[in-house]
Amino acid sequence: MAELIGPVRSLDLNLVLFLGAGFSKPFGLPTMTGFFDHALGDGSPLDGQERSLITDLRRQVRKTTSMLDADEGNLEDLLSVCLFSDEGWPGAVSPALLRCLWKVYRSLDPGICEPLFESALKKLVGFDQIDSHHHTVITTNYDVVAEYGFWRIRRPLGLPCEWQPTADAKKEHLLHDPMGSTRVICKLHGSINWFLGQGGDSADLLQVDGRIKHDVELSPEGRASLSVPHVSHKKCPSPERAPLIVPPTLYKGFYPACFNPIWKAARDALRKADRLVFVGYSFPPSDTHLKYFLACSLAENVSFKSIDILDLEASQICDRLRLPSAGFGSAFRQKLRAFDGRWEENSQYNILER
Repeated sequence: MAELIGPVRSLDLNLVLFLGAGFSKPFGLPTMTGFFDHALGDGSPLDGQERSLITDLRRQVRKTTSMLDADEGNLEDLLSVCLFSDEGWPGAVSPALLRCLWKVYRSLDPGICEPLFESALKKLVGFDQIDSHHHTVITTNYDVVAEYGFWRIRRPLGLPCEWQPTADAKKEHLLHDPMGSTRVICKLHGSINWFLGQGGDSADLLQVDGRIKHDVELSPEGRASLSVPHVSHKKCPSPERAPLIVPPTLYKGFYPACFNPIWKAARDALRKADRLVFVGYSFPPSDTHLKYFLACSLAENVSFKSIDILDLEASQICDRLRLPSAGFGSAFRQKLRAFDGRWEENSQYNILER
């Protein structure tokens, strides 16, 4: 389906989109603070045993609230608390919990996705001139909304690192191949469809399940087929391996070597950005790791004029970031611009206009 576009010789602008959980919310996926309602609600994709696991972990967070300013309804607090074992030192997140995240964040509704991709996403990325500019998507999300969206508008994203498909060839794959696309995605915390290679020389190689699944049952109007990401299909069986996810915790733990070029590409993109826009990212105060990453990367950029924030609470986020207690410098605070409202409905914003 996807038409791969060859390299563009002359690119006018470096456009960087930083996507947070609010970007994926219109597609039916939960934000950090909405994770529990989604995971334990009536429409939850989790089975009884998985719900019990989430409930038990939530109970652990509740126990800490007398000593810690933690929110039992927040996924980040849950993951941070559950890392601390009886031995005291942070351990690894259990594969069972990672598979719960895989189930929750894989479920996309094509009926919701298609109209938004055709209208809102095309407007957000400046589709009319998309081949004249370099797009870098940086995201802390685990889902495949961004990859699927760019694939659906026939401008698939590439990865800034070597990777191999989990099955068959890269034909009919969500991602652009080969490496070096003028549209790149950097998933800083991993993805529900990423896995580490097994054994031999491939042990540290990133494997990606980006297959496209065709399902006639999803076509109420009798069309021949409707394409959805294989990894997002509700009937897709649970993977044998836990997905490669680095939870959004205070303790980030060990990043496999395959993350190095991803973080480097994100850093280089921020250093060269002409346009920088945060979509649905709330700048959580607990994520000091990312705060320093942004500051160090942007400090070497003399090109960009503003830091645009598209969010329902964009003005409140900017007000909070301008406070001395937020820890951002004067240059960062002065460049903030708020665009309140749902990003997918914001008719006032154009990434190509200043």
